[in-house]
Amino acid sequence: MRGQMGRLIEFMHDRMKPQSSTEALHIAAFEGDLTRIEFLVNVKKNDVNTELSTIMGASHRQTPLFLAIQEGNIMAAKLLIELGAKIDLVNDIGITPLMSAASHGDIQSLKLLLSLGASPNFYRHSDGASALSFCMHADVNDNSKAEITDVLIEAGADVELPQDKSQSVLMLAAREDLPKVVKTLLDAGANPERKCTLKWAMDWTALDHAINEGSKGAREILEPITEALPIARTGCVH
Repeated sequence: MRGQMGRLIEFMHDRMKPQSSTEALHIAAFEGDLTRIEFLVNVKKNDVNTELSTIMGASHRQTPLFLAIQEGNIMAAKLLIELGAKIDLVNDIGITPLMSAASHGDIQSLKLLLSLGASPNFYRHSDGASALSFCMHADVNDNSKAEITDVLIEAGADVELPQDKSQSVLMLAAREDLPKVVKTLLDAGANPERKCTLKWAMDWTALDHAINEGSKGAREILEPITEALPIARTGCVH
């Protein structure tokens, strides 16, 4: 292949050439190569939980499991866990493989990780982000997000966790106008009266967020059960 695209592909291939057998394991996970993964771990004795900063992982320090999840390589992820990969290991930006799967809207990887013992209630202490909240921003439709939300709740996800952070998952769903997710969260016990503590939205409920964002679908569900604050109806700059 010639031209700019050809040069880019050549550059990527060159960057992904393993500099060590440990880096080779990350590449095998990225590519979903089960044979190489097993060889590198069982024969070459690579540490399956080694974290490396690679171009494949957007320069974040990741274990091979993160890369397998990132690429949707479910069988590679399963094999890595069977070979000793820590399922709830936190990477350098404070997320677990389950949170990564949720952020990609990858329900199959999510189900696999949950079935193998991943915690649905781990959250990043800096901002309270959890698998549920990451799901709200995934590049999938409302139906898919509702399905992921339901799977996480069935696995024991607390819809109000963490209580001490600025906004709830229900507020995020309202802001993103995800009516099916809003209903799923409410059915699971999410509190529509919970108050936001963000400076620009102090004391707002999920309904206030829906009104401010013009989220019609979420508003229709929340309005019959929550009273909106007057300021939310006027909008604000944030």
